[in-house]
Amino acid sequence: GDVFYSDVQRTVVVYNDDITGVYEASVSRDGRVMPIVADILIVKVGDIRYTISDWIGGWYDQYIGYGSRYAFAGTMEIDANNNLIHKSHSDPWGYDGSFSDSPAAV
Repeated sequence: GDVFYSDVQRTVVVYNDDITGVYEASVSRDGRVMPIVADILIVKVGDIRYTISDWIGGWYDQYIGYGSRYAFAGTMEIDANNNLIHKSHSDPWGYDGSFSDSPAAV
C-alpha cells in the first residue's frame, strides 16, 4: 500500500500556578476605594496551601500602626476552581473568596 510520512509538532505549556508574592491592600467602603494601606504577603507552603500575613489587609497592623500583634495571619487553600478556602481558626470576612489570575488578584 501507500506510505505517507509526516512531521508532528506539539506545544506543551507549563505554567507557574504559585501565587506567592506581596500584594497591595486597599479598602473599599461605601463605594469608595481608599488609597493602598498595606502590603500583604502570601507564601505557598504546600501543593494547594498558602499562608497569608493578614486577612484584614493590614488595617490595624500597618495602616493604623498597632504593629504585627494585630495582623490576622492565617492559612488558605486554592481548589481546582480557584476558590479560596479558609483554613484559619476563623473567617474574618464571613465568606470564602476566589482568585483571578487576570489581573492577579485575591
